[in-house]
Amino acid sequence: MLSSLRDFDLAPLPPSLPRQAAVGEKVEPAGFWLRVAASLLDSIPMALILAAYVVMLFFVLRQVASVITFLAMAAYYLLVFLILPALKGTTPGKRILKLSIVSETTAPGQGLGWGTAALRLVGYLVCSLTFGLGYLLVAFSARKQGLHDLIAKTNVVRKR
Repeated sequence: MLSSLRDFDLAPLPPSLPRQAAVGEKVEPAGFWLRVAASLLDSIPMALILAAYVVMLFFVLRQVASVITFLAMAAYYLLVFLILPALKGTTPGKRILKLSIVSETTAPGQGLGWGTAALRLVGYLVCSLTFGLGYLLVAFSARKQGLHDLIAKTNVVRKR
């Protein structure tokens, strides 16, 4: 399996990525630590929601606070991991760091489409089931793709 993974890593990037970038704009795969920073930025609103939950516990019933927090977290997860990638091809953290999610048919700044974004969301769930090992592929693969990227045939790129 390692030789097949190595062959996959050594395969050239699809030619559509550089051609669809703007003139004079270089596009390259985003590295592991840059993607970690984007994920941390994306998790800041989640921390605020959890802090609001703690505050709500003092003013409303525990069950009501739990339902409100669950609905807020679900809405945020859907926004960040499905809606924004489908429509804009990025998340708030990736946008701050000038990263874009692209597929073989989209350029940086374009949305992935609902099917690809949903497949990427399924990839996130698979990565979570592997205790995060799917995310570590980004650090060790030449194309800087995680398991969720491989499943959805996407890549996170950085515009220079």
